[in-house]
Amino acid sequence: MVTRFTATAVGHIELKQAQDGINGEVLVLAETEADGLRLELQKASEYDEQDVALAMDTTACVRNGAPVCYGGVKAWRLVGDSLEIELDEQAAATLETSGFLVHFPKALHGLIAEKLAAILGEATLTLPLVWAHRLLGC
Repeated sequence: MVTRFTATAVGHIELKQAQDGINGEVLVLAETEADGLRLELQKASEYDEQDVALAMDTTACVRNGAPVCYGGVKAWRLVGDSLEIELDEQAAATLETSGFLVHFPKALHGLIAEKLAAILGEATLTLPLVWAHRLLGC
């Protein structure tokens, strides 16, 4: 089942080496309610041997602070004020969802598009998740 929410707070930060030895980017989409959902997409600028050995040399998806899944984004697309992410089987099991459908303020589309491309690469989802799930009866 797809996790759906409206991100009333959106944040982006570029981490530099001086900050805890971490370098990379983080995009956070969150509901501001007390028990609201939060999706973090993280990507390091470089990886060390341990990252590679542990298969952590890819994008990290974090749901509500934990659990964390490295890789697993099967496809994604950004349309208007919505972000759709489809997860592979392992990521879906870890994050307890088949994907995300996140709505956000339209004014943030440009920022979100730029940061998603930097973190996830080019958009790859051609059929909206909502339609795919309806067609497949999920």
